[in-house]
Amino acid sequence: MARVHSPREGYDGVSVGVRFRDGVAEVNPAEHPAALAYFERAGYRIEHGDPAAEVEQGQPEAPERPADRGPKAEWVRYVVALGELDEDEAEKLTRDQLVERYGAASPTD
Repeated sequence: MARVHSPREGYDGVSVGVRFRDGVAEVNPAEHPAALAYFERAGYRIEHGDPAAEVEQGQPEAPERPADRGPKAEWVRYVVALGELDEDEAEKLTRDQLVERYGAASPTD
């Protein structure tokens, strides 16, 4: 992982598809190489992690899909973990909209 520091101290938001909180974002170089290249060109401070540790960790596990009738908060966490929306965007949708857009029908729900 790389830790990216925004030039705007305390920045909360999304820049080139990467979520910043308090001016800092954690970025997987394998998943967001173009974003990291942009951040470097734009003068963001970047702390690169240990590449050997990243290889050992492998791919992150897919988040567990909530039940269709599960709480909205679980659906928001799920969609954010998938990287489909940031938290603010997901919160603007209803639970049913989140289920319809990001949850394939599950026979146990």
